[in-house]
Amino acid sequence: MQSEKNALRRYARKILSEMTGEEKRKESDLIISRLRKLEKFKNAERILLYYPMDDEVDVRVLFEDERVLFPFIDEDVMDYARPPLKKGMFGIPEPVEKHPVTFDNAILIAPALAFSSLHYRLGRGMGYYDRYIRRMRGKIYAVGLVYERTYGIDIPTSPYDEEFDMVITSDLRGIH
Repeated sequence: MQSEKNALRRYARKILSEMTGEEKRKESDLIISRLRKLEKFKNAERILLYYPMDDEVDVRVLFEDERVLFPFIDEDVMDYARPPLKKGMFGIPEPVEKHPVTFDNAILIAPALAFSSLHYRLGRGMGYYDRYIRRMRGKIYAVGLVYERTYGIDIPTSPYDEEFDMVITSDLRGIH
C-alpha cells in the first residue's frame, strides 16, 4: 500500500506543479473565504493551523488571528503551540517555544497533497496528522484544505488513517 501511496504523491505533486501562482492564489482565497464562514471556525477556541508549502493552500492570511496555534514535532509526536515561529523540522517554520497549548474546542486546519471523496488525506507520509486526530478526537473538528485538482482521488486507507470531518475545495460545491 505504501508504494501505491507514494505513486499517488508523485501524481498529485505533478498536478499541483502545473498550477500557476495566480491559480493557487485565487483558489486559496476562495477556500479561505469558505472556511471563515463556518460556524465551527467562528466558534473555535483555538485554530490549529499550518505554515503552507508551495503546493498547499495558502493560509497565511489567517496568521494574525489571536486563536492560531502552529504544529511542532517533539519525539515523533505532533502538538500545537503559540507563535513566534522559526525554521524547524523539514525546514518548515514552527513555534520557537514548544509548550503545548491545551483546549477543549479547536478547529484543525490541515493541508494535503490530495483528499479522497471519503475525506481521507494524502499527506507527506509521516502520519503526524492521523495520530494527532486520533489522540484529540472530541476536542477538535478536522478540516482539510485542498486544491480542487487533487480532490476526489481514490486513496487506499489503512486502520491508521483518520477520516476528516470536512474538506474544503474551490469547486462549485466547495464544502464536502
